[in-house]
Amino acid sequence: MTSNHKKPRVLAADVWDVGLLFAGGCMVAVSVNLFLAPARIPDGTMLSLGMIAQHLFALPLGTAMLVMRLPGLFFGFRYLGRWPFLLRTGFTALVITIAIDWSAGRFAPVSANPILNALYGGALSGLGMGLIFRGRGNTGGTGVYARILQRVTGWPLSQLYLVVDSGILLSGFFFGWEAVMHGVLALFVSGMVSDYVLEGPSVVRTATVITEQPDAVGAAILHELRRGVTSWRGSGMFSGRECTVLYCTVSRSEVEILRRLVLRTDPHCFLVIGNAQQASGGVVRDSAAHPAA
Repeated sequence: MTSNHKKPRVLAADVWDVGLLFAGGCMVAVSVNLFLAPARIPDGTMLSLGMIAQHLFALPLGTAMLVMRLPGLFFGFRYLGRWPFLLRTGFTALVITIAIDWSAGRFAPVSANPILNALYGGALSGLGMGLIFRGRGNTGGTGVYARILQRVTGWPLSQLYLVVDSGILLSGFFFGWEAVMHGVLALFVSGMVSDYVLEGPSVVRTATVITEQPDAVGAAILHELRRGVTSWRGSGMFSGRECTVLYCTVSRSEVEILRRLVLRTDPHCFLVIGNAQQASGGVVRDSAAHPAA
């Protein structure tokens, strides 16, 4: 019975993922034909190589980019996930290819200003990439090589993305070095937007309090901020003194309230505020407003 109930959920999740991959691929295609390609702005190595191939061999841009993605599909299949990877990434690559070639010439460029094209194109491309990542997909482009190199070298993924996307420099020999700088701008904006779509705004703050008055500090957070608190025992490595570590999460607007509350209760505590992307639970409900059944 349990497995029968799980099947509809799994199917619904797969359908939702396919919808995200399709929508994200179409947004990437629109960003290319509406903003980036008309201004000769590459937002990554794949678009740079595709535009060069189109310039040299008169290939349709989407088809040229698909040819450039074929090695990525092969290596991704071999090293990153076999058939699940190939199905999702291959579907996304086909959507992008068909959408780019079908919509080519159907959209009039919105602006002749290259900076605006870089900003708008990067934002729309980042939105599409974020949806693709949320759908557990990939475009089969330079991200595949970055993930494989990360496994081999152990380098940070952010640095490897800079390495594999350095192919935008090639476009400078064909379309001018201003196009390269605009491409870097578009790549930066695209990365920021895709991170925002994938992870959401960083509106949660974490608080770590090292205190010798855990009962008083914990009670103040519990009763005045109505936030759950987790505690564990610790000791100073230098002083050897026993202490208690308290941990909780608050919203960004509550940081100053928490800071004053904790320091008022224990002026000698050690307080660290950090960032977090998401949190669930941890709020102490009002027993009067939520009576027990």
